Amino acid sequence: MNINGVQIKNFSDALFILDNHELEAVPEYKKKQLLFFLACFLDGNDWEALPEEQRDRLLTLGKDYNTPLAHIAAEQGTLPQGFNAWYLVDKKNKTVAHVAAAKGNIPEGFDWEQYGCRRDNQGRTVYHFAAEGGCLPVGFDRWDVADDDGFTVAHFAACHNNIPENFDWGRYGMMRDKRYGETVYHGAASNKCLPVGFDVWDIQDNNGKTVAHNAALRRNLPGNFDWDVYGLLRDNEGRTVYQFAGYNKKYIAIKWMKHQVLSIMKRITGIIR
Repeated sequence: MNINGVQIKNFSDALFILDNHELEAVPEYKKKQLLFFLACFLDGNDWEALPEEQRDRLLTLGKDYNTPLAHIAAEQGTLPQGFNAWYLVDKKNKTVAHVAAAKGNIPEGFDWEQYGCRRDNQGRTVYHFAAEGGCLPVGFDRWDVADDDGFTVAHFAACHNNIPENFDWGRYGMMRDKRYGETVYHGAASNKCLPVGFDVWDIQDNNGKTVAHNAALRRNLPGNFDWDVYGLLRDNEGRTVYQFAGYNKKYIAIKWMKHQVLSIMKRITGIIR
C-alpha cells in the first residue's frame, strides 16, 4: 500500500503517515485500508512501546470518518494485550466489546458484569453478540435479555448454532420476538440445533410459518419426520412444508412422490375395506 509516496509495510510506516499527515489528508479510498493495516499491526511489540496518550489517540482514530480503529482491531482479533477501552463506541453505538464478541474475540478476564449489558442502537447487548460469536461466559443464564425487537440472547444463539447442551428448552424455547413472533425453536430449526426428540413441529410465528417450515427450508428435518402429519401444514400465504422443502428440488420430488403414493394407497385400502 502506497500513500503519498510512502510504502506502508509495517507499524512504523503507518505511524509516519499519521505523524506527518492528518487522516483527512489521506485519499478517501485509502482511509479504510490504512485503518485496516494499523489494526493488523496493533498487537505487535511496537504498540506496547508507544506512549499511553498516543495509543489512546490511535484507538479512536477514524471515529469521525467511519469506524474507530479499535473496532477494526476487535474484529480482526488484534487488540493489544491489556486493552481495556471496551466502552468506545462507533456511530451505531456499538462498543468495541460488541464487535469483539461477535467474532469470538473476547479475552479471558473480560468484565462481563460491566460491559455485558451495554446496548447498541438496536438495543442489542454484548451478550447478544457473544451468542453470535459463541463466546458467552461459562454458566451464562440470562437467555431472556431482549433487544428492541424482542430478539433474545437465546434467539441469537439458536440462529448461530451456539446453543449449549444444558440449555433449558422448557423455559426458553417458546420465547418470541416482537417483530416476527418467531420462537427460539424456529431459529434452532434453521440451524439444526433443536433438542433431541423435538416433535412440536406445528408451532407457528406471526406469518403462520411453523418450525417444520424453517427446518424444511434448510434441509434440517430428521429422518423420522412425519410427513403425513406435518407435510401439508400451511403458512399464512398457503405455502406447505412440502413447498418449503421444495426450494431444494430433489428433496421435495422424493418426499412429495412418497406422500402422494401413500395417500393413494390409503384411499385404495379404504375402498377395498
